[in-house]
Amino acid sequence: MPYRKIMDISHIYNGEDNRVMYAKPGENIKIRVKGLDENDIMRGMVIVNPNNQCYVCNDIEVRL
Repeated sequence: MPYRKIMDISHIYNGEDNRVMYAKPGENIKIRVKGLDENDIMRGMVIVNPNNQCYVCNDIEVRL
């Protein structure tokens, strides 16, 4: 959710830099977006539907 800004995905590219219509879960892709500067996107940010955002937490408890 880069800075909670609304953006549009204009193109999706697969691993061979071919333009595709969609991507499946687990695929490595490149995207071209409108409405957001390239410098605003960093590794680890998540792109989500604004109507179905992911949960944010400060603490997590795990058992190893």
